[in-house]
Amino acid sequence: MSSRPFLLVLLIALSAPIGAEAKSTAVPPGASPAVQIAKANASKDDAAGVGDDDAGRAIGKPTRWRVDDVITTTTTTKTVVTMAKLEWDGRTVPLVDVEDAIEASWMEKCTDVDRNGQRLGYLVYVSAWSRQRGGVRDKSIEGALLAVKGSGSDRTWSLLKRSDEPSPEAKRWLDEHFGARAISDEQWRRVMLPAKDVGVGESWNPSPDQVAELFKAGSVRVDPSRVAASGTLEALDDHRARCRLKMTLGLRTVPDTMVPWTKGGTFELVGELTIPLGVRMRVPSTIETRVTLGGDTVENGVERRYASTIEERRTSTPDGTFPELDVPPSPSPKPSPK
Repeated sequence: MSSRPFLLVLLIALSAPIGAEAKSTAVPPGASPAVQIAKANASKDDAAGVGDDDAGRAIGKPTRWRVDDVITTTTTTKTVVTMAKLEWDGRTVPLVDVEDAIEASWMEKCTDVDRNGQRLGYLVYVSAWSRQRGGVRDKSIEGALLAVKGSGSDRTWSLLKRSDEPSPEAKRWLDEHFGARAISDEQWRRVMLPAKDVGVGESWNPSPDQVAELFKAGSVRVDPSRVAASGTLEALDDHRARCRLKMTLGLRTVPDTMVPWTKGGTFELVGELTIPLGVRMRVPSTIETRVTLGGDTVENGVERRYASTIEERRTSTPDGTFPELDVPPSPSPKPSPK
């Protein structure tokens, strides 16, 4: 396995896609039928006050996207990983001590939706991206433009424009935020947040089986019998719901490998998120999480002890002007052989 469990970045990225208010209701030429239906109903939604039900506080209510919705997201992530060899007499010999920091800002613009207002396609402009490990800085995807299509395990991203060749670490970050390994806002909301009304001080418990299934996207094997998850609506402030999440997962194997844990393998998450109410797009505007994972393994006859901590802060705002970028046209498909 690599010295840094990058999949854990996926686990704490509570919602890769985050919504925004619509900027336009004009139907773009060549739009899919679903896009045309969504555009036609946009003004009806506004007139009916879609999402304007603060009294209900159904914070798990799904969002409804519209073509041309734009959001801006900024995130900082700090990861510390240590690995040591366990000697027969109980001593530990340090093998790995890594500190990794990523700062990123990007914009997303919705380009396609289904009949339920769920996003099927969007553009991503990475305005800033920097990864620091030791004395090495990686900025290889800063300024990149991506196209994201599909959802769930069918989600894919492709580079439309870049200034540098993305490093392997940068590609992995893109996979974990915009690829099949990413957990979408809709997936997370469906499992972790309640669809029913909740009051301040009320708590809920997500299904252990659904939590375990949620993390399969990142090849993380979770033991459903060792899952404990809870959420609490802590406060309502200025049309915003502030929630606290706690989660403990027992992992069967080291993330991204088939190596079993011989001891520990416990993933713990504590997080706080703020969700706006009374708007069409109910999405986390701020997310702060702290994740820890530790345990022992045996690899090739060598006992090893792992410990990692990841802290992330993310803010998202439903605004921003998506830059007008010159994108090279896609190549014409080759004719099928006769």
